[in-house]
Amino acid sequence: EKLAKSALGADLEVPSKHFSTTKDAIHYIRNERNNMEGWSIVGMETTDQSRCYTDVEYPGKGLYVVQEEGRNNDESISLISKEGVVLVLGNEVTGVDTEIMPLLDLIVEIPM
Repeated sequence: EKLAKSALGADLEVPSKHFSTTKDAIHYIRNERNNMEGWSIVGMETTDQSRCYTDVEYPGKGLYVVQEEGRNNDESISLISKEGVVLVLGNEVTGVDTEIMPLLDLIVEIPM
């Protein structure tokens, strides 16, 4: 209900999957999503290890077509980037959970 209220209909157009925890989502991306091999998981948080977000070269320049098995119609075709970034954002007050940090490929920050 919250998602439908804030998404203004985008939730009906953009495929999504809900996870109970961020850790579960990262596990899914790393181990169960076979078409996300070239993707990086990047957290946005101010830490002693974070880099300025403008100093990083992000992957994600090409698209390829994926068609669901056993289907021949246009509805089963989707464009998936060969490379890309999954951006992990934390709570406004507490930030990205420290338990998640070691699971990230990179941590970036917006300088103040």
